[in-house]
Formats: sequence, C-alpha cells, structure tokens
Amino acid sequence: MLRSKAVRALLVEEVGGLRVDRPIAEKGEAPDPAAESAAEREALAKASRKALGVALLDLVAVLVLFTFRPAETPFLDPGATEHGVFTLGILLITAHGGFRLAQYLQLRTIGRLHEEIEQRER
Repeated sequence: MLRSKAVRALLVEEVGGLRVDRPIAEKGEAPDPAAESAAEREALAKASRKALGVALLDLVAVLVLFTFRPAETPFLDPGATEHGVFTLGILLITAHGGFRLAQYLQLRTIGRLHEEIEQRER
C-alpha cells in the first residue's frame, strides 16, 4: 500500500529540497493531513515563484549587459582583458539563469505529482 503522506513528504523535502513549516498539532491529537498538504503546496509554490523570478532577473541582466556594451567591442571575446571578464560574467549569469529555470521546471513537476498523489488519496 502506498503511504501518500510519506511519498508527498519525500517529494517535497528530498526531491524538491524544500523545508516545510508544518503546523504543530496539539498534544494528544493527530496532525491534520489537509493542513500539512496545504503547507507543502505553499512551500512548492513559493520556491517555484522564486526560481522563476531569479531566472527572469538573470535574463534581464544579460539583456542589459548586451544592450549597454560598446558596439565596437568584440562579441564574447575570451582572453585576459576586460572583454574576457565581460564574457566570463555573461557566461556565469547565463549558467545561473539556466540552473534556476531548470529548478523552476523541476518544482512544477513535483507540484503536479503532489497534486496527483492528493487526488489518489481522496
């Protein structure tokens, strides 16, 4: 038998890498599964929005850097000059944006799996 609560917790905490602020149950009472599920959904949504926001911010940063660079400078010129530092900066920002975009897509997938598990519980 599938333990839905355990699978959801593994998805959110281990696969998603999120820390969930679970509601504290009163002494002697069982924790409310609906409240725990809502806390997990909230953590997933918050992390997903943050990852997408940072990815978009990185994209804007790359666009600004390319827009305001002097037109006579070479395009992505490697080397030990200021153009090489510019190239390295562009590559680092782009890599970070790609990582955050992949994180956003992974969190969306985890969210869909979380919803599917909740529907199977009902």
